[in-house]
Order: sequence, then C-alpha cells, then structure tokens
Amino acid sequence: MKFSVTRTLAMMASVLSMGLMPGSSEAAYTVTVVNHNITGERTDNYPDWFGVRDQVLNGADVATMQEVCSADFAEFQAFFAQYGWHTAFIPMSKYSEADLDKCGVDGDLGQVLASNRPMSLHSYRLPVMGKYHGELGYPGGREFTLFCADVPSMPTPGLFTFCTTHLWSGHSSVSDAQDFEIRAEQATRINSILKPLVQAGHRVILTGDFNSKPDSLAMDRIYRVNPDGSVNTNKVFWEVDNSYDPICGASKLCRDGRPTIQFTNGNWAKYDYIFAGNVGVNGHTGLALTNIYYPGSPPTSTHKLIKGWVNFQ
Repeated sequence: MKFSVTRTLAMMASVLSMGLMPGSSEAAYTVTVVNHNITGERTDNYPDWFGVRDQVLNGADVATMQEVCSADFAEFQAFFAQYGWHTAFIPMSKYSEADLDKCGVDGDLGQVLASNRPMSLHSYRLPVMGKYHGELGYPGGREFTLFCADVPSMPTPGLFTFCTTHLWSGHSSVSDAQDFEIRAEQATRINSILKPLVQAGHRVILTGDFNSKPDSLAMDRIYRVNPDGSVNTNKVFWEVDNSYDPICGASKLCRDGRPTIQFTNGNWAKYDYIFAGNVGVNGHTGLALTNIYYPGSPPTSTHKLIKGWVNFQ
C-alpha cells in the first residue's frame, strides 16, 4: 500500500526533484552509499554524527540512517545543505516524556535519506500481523515504513532508486516465533515493492536495520543468495558484503557478512545491510564494502557504520 508522505515530510524534506526521467548516461557508474543506525543520541554530545559526517563527505553519493531524532536531523540537514546535499526525514514513532534519554519531549524518531543530487520521495507502509499503523488491532505505536527516493540525475544506466527501512523488533511483546514471522512479513512486503522496479531496469539500493541475522527467515525474503551459497533466481538483491566469508570460495557468494553490532557483553550480530538490485550488477565483482567501524569516539550507537560501493552497468 503506497501512501503520500506530504504531511510528514513538508517541514523536514529539503529540495526535491520535479523530474522523473532517468539519467542520460549509459556508462557504468559506481554508487557510494553510507548507512548507520545512530540509535537516537540526542543527549550524547553527538560523537557519532561527526563520523557519519566525515564518511558522507568522503565521496558518498547517498546516505541512509535509522533511529534519528528529528532535532538531530534538523541539524544534519542544515549542515549538509551547505555542501549541496538534499535530505529527508520520516518519523518512525513519537517518544513520550518517559523516553527523554532518546529524543526529548515530543521528539520524533525516524529514518533519513540523503543524496548529493535532488530526490523524489516515496514511502510505503509495512504490516505487522496483517495490520497497518492506524488500523484497529495494530500492535504498538511505532510505524514501519520503506522510505525511498528516486534520484533522476544519478548517472547510472537506469533510473536510480535508493531505500531504507527498519524492521520490527518485538522486545518480548510477542513470542519469538511471532517476532520472526513479523519481520518475514515485512521483508516480503519490501520484496513485493522493489522487485518490480529492479526487473523494470531501475538501479536499486536497499539499506537498513533489519533486526535479523543473514540466515533468518526474514532475510530469505530479500537475498538472491541461498544459505548454501547457491543463487535464488526468484530474488533480486545481492548483498554488498556477500563475498566476505572465504569458506564460500570464488565460485559462490555468501550470506555471512561481518557483524555490525557489538553488545556490551561481547556477543556479535549482523542486523545492518546494504543490498543492490541484481540488474546491471555483477554479484561477484560489482560490489565492495569497507571495514565496518564505529563512527564516534567513543561510539554512542551499538551499530557500526557501513559504507559500500555498487558498480551499476
């Protein structure tokens, strides 16, 4: 279900493109993308912002973020406007006074898209147990969305679209089985939205915090690579980090990318991803990812910043 985001974006989005025609260039182009879940650091003196800023300005074409406080976004937007960047924000939830450690009273927590070229925005709601936010029986107050932008002037061979998302995490509000099923439900919805775009020739990047490890049910709905390293031709997304595990060897791709979260007890997990639609992308040679690292010193987010490159033919 696609819906207008005019109301929520009117005050937050910067300059948007009016045209929707693909870029005229037919030459290959490598898109550089930065992603970070900053986990709402409104009261933490912003050390992670500086790391994000440095990586975005170090050659990125697009950037995506999750769990960003609206007040932080306003500062982010003002800073990057000086460098010609276009930015947009969409709320995920509104925190109450009991959550002052995040965004303050009435502070929105949301997702961010940013590009060094003008954007045209789209947003799609994601379901929770068959319900959409605002419908009777919808659990909780958080709204889940796939937030996307077309970038007509990106010099990729086809129209460039990039999206970000943040999937459900029940935090014991539902059973573990329901938790997995809800994320799989949301990932299925994402695939149904983006697969036709990829198949139509769009060059597509998908990022986000999927709250799911690579071998999970939810990620089965996204990956073009099966857990055994074979290719699932019914899926359209290569992961930018899918050649990390040397066990796969040269003949196969992997679903074993580096961990992106470091918990205080030392356990690791991989929840954050950069994906590229398979059209115009060689899964073996057309993708690259930097070392994954903490953006702040000391970091305020448990998520590491990831930066990748996708060579679109």
